[in-house]
Amino acid sequence: MNLPAASHAKPLIAAENLHQSPMAARPILDGINLAIRPGRDRHADRPQRFGKTTLCGRCWDWRPAVSGRIVRNTSRIGYVPQSFAVTAACPLTALRFLRLSEREMRSPRARPLARTGVGHAAERQLSSLSGGEMARVALARALLRAPGTSGAR
Repeated sequence: MNLPAASHAKPLIAAENLHQSPMAARPILDGINLAIRPGRDRHADRPQRFGKTTLCGRCWDWRPAVSGRIVRNTSRIGYVPQSFAVTAACPLTALRFLRLSEREMRSPRARPLARTGVGHAAERQLSSLSGGEMARVALARALLRAPGTSGAR
């Protein structure tokens, strides 16, 4: 994949001066500016209760921004949640979990698992994976969407 230099590429998502304050509480987002460019990985490494999920919700259009501006130049976003519950009561292998997104697949099913370092877990139940393995399976599923590859929204 030939991607433009990250510093010169048009942002896939740009957020300008985002604000979010619940009533009678400290601001969750206070003047946040963000640019996510092609070919760059981004992660939010902040303590709990610092607005990471709120920021994603605003940028990905899950929740409207209270104030500020968001520009999206792609309709494909790869998102990996902090965590999600998986129990043994739902017998789902890592490979089957990826097949839930089958409409969006562009590569053989096992390739994203290998790419994220969990190819060995393809036939294991999600409930038996470690936290790190589960995060890598979730990342593999996000990569199936080929984030940042389709047109403007």
